[in-house]
Amino acid sequence: MAKREGDMATPEGCFPLRRLLYRPDRESAPESGLPAAAIERDDGWCDDPADPFYNRPVTLPYPARAEALWRDDRLYDLLIVLGHNDDPVRPGAGSAIFLHLAAGDFRIHGGVCRTETLGFLGDCKKLRYRNEIMRGWAMNGLGSDPKGRAGRK
Repeated sequence: MAKREGDMATPEGCFPLRRLLYRPDRESAPESGLPAAAIERDDGWCDDPADPFYNRPVTLPYPARAEALWRDDRLYDLLIVLGHNDDPVRPGAGSAIFLHLAAGDFRIHGGVCRTETLGFLGDCKKLRYRNEIMRGWAMNGLGSDPKGRAGRK
């Protein structure tokens, strides 16, 4: 079954790794072969299929529905943006597909891949030598802004 917006499913397949984002107040940029950028308090990700910046980073507040990347629960302290539904973007085919840190109980958190902090940091170091990992990885840049955000002044 194809991934759809709001289905809370993790897409299956092999996807490009676009970039690594991190909370600079909690983590430093891990060593990796990916472009890295610090998450700012006003960073978000548009998940509104009717918006022209659907499945793209945006600056909050944003006029359409968007998820905040700066979170209190530490899930997005480190995250890798996966190249799912981004080249080209198909409205409604899923957005904000990230590899990110897991909740302590590994509970489901949307359609994302989750991992533990130490494993995540170790995997980031391996990315310099390998740019594709099955069930969700590889690399490429997106846009001229380091995070490819829409809505920047």
